[in-house]
Formats: sequence, C-alpha cells, structure tokens
Amino acid sequence: MKKIVVFLFLNTLLVISSKAQTTFYIDATNGNDTNNGTTVTTAWKTINKANQQVFSTGDSILFKRNEIWSGTRLYIESVYGTANDNVVYGAYGVGEKPIISSVVPQSHVWVNTSGNIWKATNPPANHPERMLINGIERLRANVQSELDGITYYWLFDGSGDLYVYSNTDPNNFTFEYSTDFPIIVGWVNFITIRDIDVQGGWTGIFVNTLSQNLHLDSLNIGKYCREGIIVSSGSSNSLEYPKNIFVENCTFDTHFNFDYSTAGTYSGSSDRGSSDGFRASSLNTGELKNCYFKNWGHASISIVSDNASNISIHDNYLTSPDICYGGRLNIDDASNNEVYNNQIYYASVQSQLNGQYNHYHHNIFYGTTNTPLKPTIIDAGVELQGYANSTVEENIYENNIFVDIQGPGFRISGNNSNDIFNNIIRNNIIYNCGTVTNGESIVVEVDLYQNTYNNAFQNNLIFNSATTQTCNFRGIISNVDSFNLQTATDGYIITDNISGNPLFINANNNDFHLQVSSPCVENGITPLAIHDFEGNIIPFPGTNPDIGILEFQGLLNTGNYSLNNNITIYPNPSNAYILISGNIKELKNISLLNINGKIILSDILINKIIDLSYLLNGIYFLRVETTYGLVIKKIILIK
Repeated sequence: MKKIVVFLFLNTLLVISSKAQTTFYIDATNGNDTNNGTTVTTAWKTINKANQQVFSTGDSILFKRNEIWSGTRLYIESVYGTANDNVVYGAYGVGEKPIISSVVPQSHVWVNTSGNIWKATNPPANHPERMLINGIERLRANVQSELDGITYYWLFDGSGDLYVYSNTDPNNFTFEYSTDFPIIVGWVNFITIRDIDVQGGWTGIFVNTLSQNLHLDSLNIGKYCREGIIVSSGSSNSLEYPKNIFVENCTFDTHFNFDYSTAGTYSGSSDRGSSDGFRASSLNTGELKNCYFKNWGHASISIVSDNASNISIHDNYLTSPDICYGGRLNIDDASNNEVYNNQIYYASVQSQLNGQYNHYHHNIFYGTTNTPLKPTIIDAGVELQGYANSTVEENIYENNIFVDIQGPGFRISGNNSNDIFNNIIRNNIIYNCGTVTNGESIVVEVDLYQNTYNNAFQNNLIFNSATTQTCNFRGIISNVDSFNLQTATDGYIITDNISGNPLFINANNNDFHLQVSSPCVENGITPLAIHDFEGNIIPFPGTNPDIGILEFQGLLNTGNYSLNNNITIYPNPSNAYILISGNIKELKNISLLNINGKIILSDILINKIIDLSYLLNGIYFLRVETTYGLVIKKIILIK
C-alpha cells in the first residue's frame, strides 16, 4: 500500500502586521463617495467606490457595522498584500456585522393564466434560487401542480418562465431575489476578509483563478444564498488554481428551514434552494476549521475534484436538523487531504468520503437519517462510492465514531463506476447503528458494476444493543466473530474486530470518553493519527492505542466517571453565554481554553452565567481540575 501523504499547513496567513498603510472607511448611511474615505467622518458611501480604488500593501477597507449594502458586487481582484501586511477587508464600529447582499427587489409584470396561477411576462434571464415575497422567503415548486400557496409559492420552469401562486393580484407584491454574487475574489495575494455578513447569490463568495494566501475569518455566510463559498478556477493550468485558502471561525447558516419532505426531486438534485456550504473544485492547499454549518441542502462541505488536494478540514460542526436532504461531508476524487475532529450531527443524507490517499480520522457521525425524498435508499453514516470520476483507493478511515445512524454506520457500495480498493478502516466505534436495517452496522455490498477488493477492516468495535447480527459482508449477515472469518475473501483483510458495549461515559449526553472497563481500551491498532479528538497523544504513555475518538487517559480518568456526569454545560453550542452547573466536590479550578491551549478565563464559578459574547466563534475547551483528576469538555461557540 502506498503511504498516505501527511502535510502540515503552514499558516503564514495569520502573520498580519498591525501597521496598516491606509485605512479606508465605508458608511452606507452617512458616507459620501466624494470624501477621501480615510476617516470615520470622511467615509465613502458605496461599494462601487471601493471597487474603483487601487489598494496597496497593508491597506484596510472597513465597512460600518449595522449597515447594509445591497445589489452591488464587491470585487476583490488584482489586490496584493504581503505575508506581513495583508490587505484587509473588514468592519468598524459597534453592533452587528456589516451586510453585503445581492438580494434586491425585482420588477415583474404578472398576468393570470388560470385560477390562482400567475405568470411573469418579463421572467428573469437566470434561475432565481431563493425568493422573498413581501419580505418573507417562500419555497419554490418543481412543477406547476405543486403550486398551492401553502407550501410552494413560485416556480421557475425548464422553459424559463416564472410563475407565482396568489389569490390576489401579485402586481402589487414585492419580489426580491439575487441575480449576482455578493463578493468575487480573484488574482489576489495575501488578502484577509473578516467580520462581514454575506447574504444572497448563487454563491456568497466566489474564489477564482490565481487567488493565493486568502484568509476568510469570522464571516456569516448563507442567508438567502444557494451556496456559501466556492473555490474554483477558470484555468486549466494547475499553477493558476487557488492556493493557500484559509477559512476559520465562520458561521455558514442558510436560515433555510422549509419542510419539503413530501416533494419530489428536480434536475437530479434534491435541494430546494440551498446547496453546498463550502465547495472546492480547484484548490491547492487550504484549511477549513472551527466553522459551523447549518441546513445546507446538498452538503455542508464538498471537495469534488482531483484538482483539489492538500486541504485540512477539522474541528467543524455540521448539522441539518430542519431540512430533509443535506448536511453531510462530501469528498469525491480529491486526494491527499486530512479530515478530522469534525462533528456531523443529524445529517439527512449520508456522508461520502471517497478520493485517494486521504486521511479521515476522529470524526463524529451522529444521528444520520434517511431522506424521504429517496424512499428506496437507506443512508449510511459514511459510504464509499466510486461513482464519480476516479477510483476510491489508499484512504485511511480510523478512530471515528458512528452513533444512532438509521442505516449502517459504514458501508462500501457495490453500485460503483470505479473500483474501491486498498482502503483501511480501523479503530472505529459503530454504536447502535442500523436502526431501520435490523442492526446492520457494517456493510460490504455485492459488486454490481466495478469491483471492491483488498480493503481492510481491523480493530473496529461494532455494537447494537438489539442484535448481535451487525455485519453484512457480500449479503452474508453475521455477528462480528463470523465477519472476521471472511478475511481473504476478494483480498479483504478482516481481523480483530470486536463486539460489546463500548462503555462511553455518557452516550446520551454525547460524552464519548471511555470508562476504564471499556473493551475499546488498548484494543486498537497503531493509527496514522498522533492526537485524539481532544489533542491527547496516541497512545497514552505506557499503553496500547484505543478504539474510538478519545484515548483513555489512564489513572487520570479513574475518579472522573461521576464527575463527567455531574457537569452540565448549557447551551452548547452557544452564541452568547454558557452556564456550567453541577455539584463538584474538592474542586480546584475551572478554566476556559482556546483551541491552541491558551487560557481565556480562569477561576470560573459553578452555577454562574459566563459571558462569551466578546469571543470569536469557534471551538473552546472547559478544563475542570479536581483532587480526583482532570476533565476536559468541548464547547462550541457560534454567532
């Protein structure tokens, strides 16, 4: 087997000098484009003014908080900073993040065609994806027969006609939607964009050819967008692909929560207005971390091309609780990427982790459900599918956990366009999965088209509280011991997989630390990863590796079982505050740390509200020290 390429993303993008050459201010209410823009009182007014300006190394272009700019695209093109002096686009003042939006009023003339169906005599040239009618977003229909004014209000059909359902004349209504991108970035180097709320557009931020060393930080992206961020290239020259794109602390929230569970699909897709939160099809080296994704209708994160490689995706939270198709991780064709420490909760379609030479580890897949839009398909937590443009080979899937998945936790598909081979699946916990498949938790399907072979299942724990028949290999349903006996079939290596309750500290409270008597302790095989979900060294000194996302911390854990159960953090995730409650005896100290281990707060009091509103959104850790030992809990802060 070829060696997985492990890379270190050198984050030169964070080296930003505090010395800005010139700071320019933009104020949508009190600004004037005839001003020089260099003070708060002489601010510019429009984005057009910024688009016309030539900026220099170290310049800052700041938009006033609590203001909105609509209908004008922000071009960040041919702008160049340096590693020590980025050109920065950001915010100033106090209040909410400044909004750059492409959602604008649209003028249509409507004629009645029949009943309550009206047709625009001047339809848009391009497909509107999300539409507001009289200030309220409404869901689109697939076909005219769906238009009912209850669930589905409008339709842009295949012939380019726009329809609306209304029992009164819609010529008196206000229609708003996007016909442009809010922000386009291209031909830039050492640029930072931060603290902006990006709304609307087929894509909120489009990152194009020759974009290098771009840092996107603490943005809100997704409201009224079809897609959040796309990283792509109009060039076939790999030297011109976007490079070193660094995204952190961003909130990707669609604000799209319609119930279309009884609907059909359209044009091969199951979304009705929101698609991918972050998608890269051409990217050479990047990092996506500490971001929150909610209700994306295809995938929260999608890396979809062999032109995308050396990307680190970690410590993100993905969920789609309010829509019936989406939320997943989607990796196809991409190679040499590392995907770890992500939490995928309540996706309504399976994650697809394909490609070549990728390393997938210490991720949580929790509560994946089947989409009602495809009632004949039972979704897995993760499925390997060679249906795209290339084989699925030489990937490592280790130390992940799969919990309460309606389909199997992990499945190798038999319905492939390309072979699936030489992949390693090891040290994973698959817990109470197959809730609608009679407990089938690991599945290797019968090959229907191309072949799957020489894959390895080693040292995984598979457990379902309702049945021991948790494994399905080529249609043979069995317990774990019999699954191990299938080794050597089609070149598969199937060894040392175990069953039994993993004995989490508290699975119902999403605490996946292991108890001292867990069968996962010291029953893993040496992984490629060197740190667990909380940054602990693998293995714990003097022991063998464990199965799962958290390496058992030896004697430090022996007194902590009741302690873990007695600590409650609410709300988590949070956007402003947390309350830590519990009854902890012999408490030494509680402190809050950032992801780099720096102490943010210390001497925290139990049962007192803690204000976090001044912190950037991202991942933080609560460190509780007692005479019994140490507990670390993860906190997700979103804004």
